[in-house]
Amino acid sequence: MKYLIATMFALIFTACGDNTTTPLLKDIISLTINDTNITMHSTDAPKTITATVTYTDGSTADATTSILWTSTDSDVLKTSLGELTPGISNGGNVTIQATYEQYGDSTTATISKLTDYNASFPDINATGTYVFQAYGNFDNGDTNVSIFSNIVWSADNSAVIDVTNNIASITLYAGDTNVTATVFGDTNTSSPIAPQSKIYTIN
Repeated sequence: MKYLIATMFALIFTACGDNTTTPLLKDIISLTINDTNITMHSTDAPKTITATVTYTDGSTADATTSILWTSTDSDVLKTSLGELTPGISNGGNVTIQATYEQYGDSTTATISKLTDYNASFPDINATGTYVFQAYGNFDNGDTNVSIFSNIVWSADNSAVIDVTNNIASITLYAGDTNVTATVFGDTNTSSPIAPQSKIYTIN
C-alpha cells in the first residue's frame, strides 16, 4: 500500500510541474508574410511562401507552418501551411491571408490564365516507359511554360500512368494506345481548351 501511495504522490507532483515547452507564437507583436505581389500560372507546380513573427524582445522566427493560411478564392489558388497550389479555375486574382489570434498579414496573388497549350508526345516505337509533358501560353505574355497542374494524362490499352514530382510518365504496351492530355477538363466551362491526343501503334 505504501508503494501505491508514494506512486500517486509522484504522479500528482509530475502533473503539477511545469514541464511544457514555450509555444512558438508566445509573446509576439507582429506577423508578416515575407512574399508580396505573388505571380503564378494556372498550371504551375505548388509554390511555398513564408511568414515571420516578431517577439516582444525584437527577435524573429519562421512561423510558416504554425499559423492559419487562407485564400479568398480557393478555386483560383489554394493554400495550406504556406504552400500555394493553383485551383480548378483558369486564372484570376486572390488575396492570401496569414493569421494568428489578433495578428495577421495579407498579400495579393495574380494567377495568369492559360490560353492554349501544346502536348509533347514523344516518338515511340517500342514498349517501355516514356515521359510526357505539355507547354502552355498565358494571357500575361509568357509562352512555352511547362504545365504541371490542372492537366490529366490518360491512356487506354492498359497503359500505366505514374505522376512523380508533377511529371507524368506512361508505360506503354504492344498494340494501339491512345494517349490524351486534358487541361482543366469540364471545370473550365467559360473557355474550354480541347484535349490533345495521339495514337501509338507498338509492335
